[in-house]
Amino acid sequence: MINSDDIDPDEPARPEIPLPRLYERDIDVLLREELLFGRPVQSPFLDALNFPQSAQFLSGHLSVVEVTGETGILVNRRGFPGDRLA
Repeated sequence: MINSDDIDPDEPARPEIPLPRLYERDIDVLLREELLFGRPVQSPFLDALNFPQSAQFLSGHLSVVEVTGETGILVNRRGFPGDRLA
């Protein structure tokens, strides 16, 4: 919510753009697509996990349930230690 004290009277009014409500699954779908196809998103993940930038995400699955529990996104990869990343 915008506080009226934060509004600059000299700044022109901007139209309010309604945004659709996003659910966790929506975010999971977007993140999976970016991990598979978007290098700008892949790079920070690879850096955070200390994986080489040459590593590749091969495929991704949503809402995977296994004996150990459920994960929102599961990606298969090449060039990493192990073969899957949840």
